[in-house]
Amino acid sequence: MKKATLTFDHAARYFGDFDKELKVQASTDGKTWKDLTIDKKPTGENWNFVTAKADLTAYCGKKIYISFFYNSTETTAATWEFKNLVVK
Repeated sequence: MKKATLTFDHAARYFGDFDKELKVQASTDGKTWKDLTIDKKPTGENWNFVTAKADLTAYCGKKIYISFFYNSTETTAATWEFKNLVVK
């Protein structure tokens, strides 16, 4: 396999800074995590799901772990929902 993509639907609200509080990450050992770039993020204004993609090509041929990282702050506590996760 020469190319791989993670696709999923997600919705989020009540976050302050999406990129700092909600991250999709990948790891080959379950200990060291790398943030993945996702192409579409929820606006936070409603519960509408958006379909996002993340490139996993760098991990082709390897066993990987995927994490949906959540971090609340003193002023925000996001709610994040995701569904329809597919890797192909």
